[in-house]
Order: sequence, then C-alpha cells, then structure tokens
Amino acid sequence: MKEINYEYRMPKLIVNLLTTLMFAAFTAYQVYLYFEIEEQRLGRLFGIGIFVCLFLASAFSLIRFDWARVIFRVLLIAGLIAYFLLKLLSINTIFSKLDFSNIPTVLNCAIFIFAELALLILVVYYLALRPNIYLRVKRKPTVILMSVVIALFVSCLVMECILILGFGMNIELKLRYTLISRFFYCFAFVGLAVGFMIPVSLPGNMIKEIEDKKMQEFAPGEVDDDFIF
Repeated sequence: MKEINYEYRMPKLIVNLLTTLMFAAFTAYQVYLYFEIEEQRLGRLFGIGIFVCLFLASAFSLIRFDWARVIFRVLLIAGLIAYFLLKLLSINTIFSKLDFSNIPTVLNCAIFIFAELALLILVVYYLALRPNIYLRVKRKPTVILMSVVIALFVSCLVMECILILGFGMNIELKLRYTLISRFFYCFAFVGLAVGFMIPVSLPGNMIKEIEDKKMQEFAPGEVDDDFIF
C-alpha cells in the first residue's frame, strides 16, 4: 500500500505545475487584452478575477500542507462556480444568434454548451465526490468523469481552431496570440482534470485508516481493483 501511495507523487506534482503555468499564461493574456481592447472591459475584468482564483488554486495545490489544501479547495470551487455563472450570462446572446444553416453560430453554440457542461461536471464532482475520495469513492467514477471533461474541453479547442483558422472569427488582436491562448485555456482545464485522475498521496495515518476499513469491507483474498490507489 505505501509503495503505491507514493508512486504517483511526482507525476501529480508535474501535472499540477504545468496546470498552474497554463492558468498563469492565460490569465496574463487576459490582462494584456484588458489594456489593449476597450470593449467589454467590465466582463473581461470579472474573467480575470476568476482566472486569478483558478491560477492561485493551482499554485496552492503544489504546497503539501493542510492549510494550503483548504485554500486550494475554496479558490477552486469559487473560481469554477463563478466562471460557470459568468458564461451563463451570455446564453441569450449565443442562442439568439443560432442559425443551423450558419456553421460559425452552430460552433459557437456547441462551444458554449460543451464548456458549461464540463464546468458543471467539475463542480458537481468536487462538491459531491471529491470530499469522500479517500474512503468511499472508487477510482473508476473519477476516471470516467474526468475523461468526459477532457473530451469536452478538447472538442471546444478543435471547434475554436475551426472558427479562428477556417472562418477568421473570434480573433483578438492577432491570430497567433488568439490561437495560442486557446491552447493555454484548454490545457489548463485538461491538466486540472488529469490531476484529479492521478491517485492521491495520503499521510501515513490515513493509509492505516483505509487499510483498517478495507479489512472490514473485504473478505480475505478479495481485491478491489478500482480502489483509489
């Protein structure tokens, strides 16, 4: 048990670090756009605040102390819920322009739906399942849900690239910067999902608690292949 517990510590650290860098890069780009584009500054400012929360949450995930984990959870949930609600404000605009004979409007609508669904899954997963991840939740549901999240964000990236490169739409200042920022955005959330998929590292006292619980739940010789580790 202990060997398995520490086996994933380095991969998880690397994924969390890359996720932090992706959120930092995307947030920096949004700050750059705030000063360069005069339109929709209020909405962009709210967006910057949300991504600062997500960046800080990712940064605190690199610190292995209980107080850092608490800050991580608060910032992450606050950021995800706020971002979901902020995007929800544009629902009327998105659907009022929807024309099934116009491919860009269909793609914009699909991007909106996919992103909102992915954010909703992240929020529900973290609030409903993640608190019980150590003792009651098996690994398989986590892998399934996070795989769906990854597929949704990658699909958004593909559709964004089609809009940008194929139709010349949604370009902010320069095509190259816009395209790179979309990759930062996608990889940040993909990294977040992958980080959840990697088994957690637990302190020794929690390992003993899990071992005791497993002894009570399973008869000798039984193996739970889907256990979190």
